[in-house]
Amino acid sequence: MNNSVVELNNVYITKRLDRFLVVSSEFGTWITCNEDTVNILETFRNKKTFNAVFEKANIPREILISRIKEYFEKGLLKIDGRNRFNSIDVNSMVLKANPSPQLCILHVSNICNLSCKYCYAHTDKSEKSTMSLDVMQKSIDRFMELPTNSLTIEFHGGEPLMQYRKIALACEYANNLKNKYNKSVTFAMQSNMTFLNDEILDMLKKYKILIRISLDGLKDMNDNYRVDKEGRGSFDKIVNNTQTLVKNGIRPEVVSVVTKKNVDYLREIFEFFSSINLKRVRLMPFWVQGMGKEIDDDVVEPEYLADKYLELIAWIADHNRKIEDRNDHIKMLVLSKELEALHTFKRSFMCLRCPCGAGINMVDVSINGDIYPCEEMNEIAEFKIGNIRTHSIMDVLNNSKVVKELSERNPDNIEDCSVCAWKRHCQSGCANKNYQNFGSFETKSEKCQFYKKYFENLIWYLDSNRDALKYLV
Repeated sequence: MNNSVVELNNVYITKRLDRFLVVSSEFGTWITCNEDTVNILETFRNKKTFNAVFEKANIPREILISRIKEYFEKGLLKIDGRNRFNSIDVNSMVLKANPSPQLCILHVSNICNLSCKYCYAHTDKSEKSTMSLDVMQKSIDRFMELPTNSLTIEFHGGEPLMQYRKIALACEYANNLKNKYNKSVTFAMQSNMTFLNDEILDMLKKYKILIRISLDGLKDMNDNYRVDKEGRGSFDKIVNNTQTLVKNGIRPEVVSVVTKKNVDYLREIFEFFSSINLKRVRLMPFWVQGMGKEIDDDVVEPEYLADKYLELIAWIADHNRKIEDRNDHIKMLVLSKELEALHTFKRSFMCLRCPCGAGINMVDVSINGDIYPCEEMNEIAEFKIGNIRTHSIMDVLNNSKVVKELSERNPDNIEDCSVCAWKRHCQSGCANKNYQNFGSFETKSEKCQFYKKYFENLIWYLDSNRDALKYLV
């Protein structure tokens, strides 16, 4: 160590009271620390040998060596030109870990019984139709060809339950094929849950379909957006049907769109959900796409959204502290994946990666068999990459210019992102949303200011509430 040259990597440093946060701009690794630690790090702002620093430092030699090794391990210092991490080549890591899609989306209908004002689907420009059983089965044949041991087949719409009899037949068809192809198969569905009958209940239970329902909180909030063709609210039907699910042992997840109408009531929304035994909630900020272009003023300002999310996280931790049985804890879905990303290089949630899961972890099939990289890209003409009747999915993915562009996307190559300390955590946002907003995948996210404020203040919250983590994951 004596003559080793030590150098501080590019870092972002900020202070709160007597604590400091230091983040590696290259790796996204971070520490919270006191001023003494910052002073040690700053000593190596320009290259210096260990001996040169030790001679002037008022600190025992072994302690200084220990500190330097610790900060090297965190990616904050390099020693003799070498970093602890050779490189953060996210692209190659992601592609190697995900040789083919495992999540297979079937858009079984572009017809919906609701007319939600913010709907991101582009079906307002499409011929209204449903997927035939033949296309469902051909799609499943193609899914079975994928070189993976496990598949999740997820049914989307429109409203998929308008096709529930065909869905039941499709699930049976997949189950009959899985042993032949030596695969495990699970099923999922996104539904507005405005209608339910005994056949649907039997289907959900028989095929163990994980169901996500859309509900935007309390009645007035939900019914402002989620209305039927006559403009009538959907809240009462959704809640009644959801309670029927719960009574039958089916515990759905909830997806809530966050707008200016409900952003100030997130705690009350989670309290309500918890009171009706809905414990797993995903918040989805409203973004402008599809029918939502008519109400773009309802998008929440990014930094204000971050404030409200952080308030909610603190409430969730306090709420769960009082509940002994972890099964009764309320969960803010995606948060556990964000915490995972803050503490490791692991990115198990495809939307927290760059490249993301589009055409890598997932593939989407529309009602006529057209193939798209992601369900949010469904029926957007420029993202169509093939059709299941004429090509295998892997052939389509391997030869698609769109998928190639998505797989090469990297925040290091995006000018606004390349020097940002939070690029490893926001990963430049959603490729599709960036395209819809700015006409290109290669841009920073429209939620850039949200991510910067959110991740930084989430770390500060965890620093001052050391036991909170176990109540949030």
